[in-house]
Amino acid sequence: MGSNDIPPPHVPASYLPITNGLLQAGGALWTLCYILSARQSFKDRSYSMPLFALAVNLSWEIVYALYVSETALEQAIFGIWMLLDIFMVVALLKFGHYEWSHSPFVKNNLGGIFIGMVSWCVLANWTFA
Repeated sequence: MGSNDIPPPHVPASYLPITNGLLQAGGALWTLCYILSARQSFKDRSYSMPLFALAVNLSWEIVYALYVSETALEQAIFGIWMLLDIFMVVALLKFGHYEWSHSPFVKNNLGGIFIGMVSWCVLANWTFA
């Protein structure tokens, strides 16, 4: 349910305040997770989210920030998350080659692989949305 949707008449009046409260709490905790994850990435000189998970996550936020969001608030939230993802992407590109020493192909092409994954995931998320 989007923030502009109106629940059907049979839904109790408490539904909207409860769902909005849970959404706000979840959003705040998710934002904290991104911040702490990016911070830990630079502290450990590694990346904190698996390659494909980061590609899916970034693509989700690109699609929802730029295409799906119905209100300025939704766009701002997805936009903030997209910007916070950039710190994790920087950590991936800066430190990821250390993690892939066992696979020279991935190690030497990490940026291109990630861009390809994000591109594919943007198309998939956009198609789904």
